[in-house]
Amino acid sequence: MTIMIMVVEELADELGADIGFLESGVLIASLTRATRELIEHFRKRDIFAETWLNQRSERLAGSVPLSTLLRRRQAG
Repeated sequence: MTIMIMVVEELADELGADIGFLESGVLIASLTRATRELIEHFRKRDIFAETWLNQRSERLAGSVPLSTLLRRRQAG
């Protein structure tokens, strides 16, 4: 919401007093379009990394952290 308020403030700064002439329908259509684009972006996001991590998390569950292995190697 903070970002949205900042963007609206930029609009108000740019238009000044003319912002009062902005028709409700135009504002609603613009915000609706932006909302739909954000939803589409979220749903189509690249989930490669999430999938990769999830698939490998089971293998990692019983593994030893790399830092521990390095310490053992240095000590040995």
